[in-house]
Amino acid sequence: MTEPTMDNKVIFQQDTPDGMEEVIRFDKEGFHYRGQFIADAGEAHRLMVEFLRQDTHQPEEIASEENERRLKACLEQIRNLTHADLVKLMGEEWIEDYRRQFS
Repeated sequence: MTEPTMDNKVIFQQDTPDGMEEVIRFDKEGFHYRGQFIADAGEAHRLMVEFLRQDTHQPEEIASEENERRLKACLEQIRNLTHADLVKLMGEEWIEDYRRQFS
């Protein structure tokens, strides 16, 4: 079995009318803001703080009955998962790793 390659990066995205847009990316090269590499640590920090302080979308308020209904639907969906569904969602490597750790 080949080891999966890791593409280590952290990405912060923002929802726009045209879809999700990458705003900040940390990767092996460093800090990127809106596609531009930022070499200066002070400027990178300023941009990161500015991004994190933005107003964020708050989840909708739902009644406890609706929350309960959604939870039950989610649990039913989990109960009905097949092996093929899990492979599609998580990948065969993850399933094998899970088996090794918890069997």
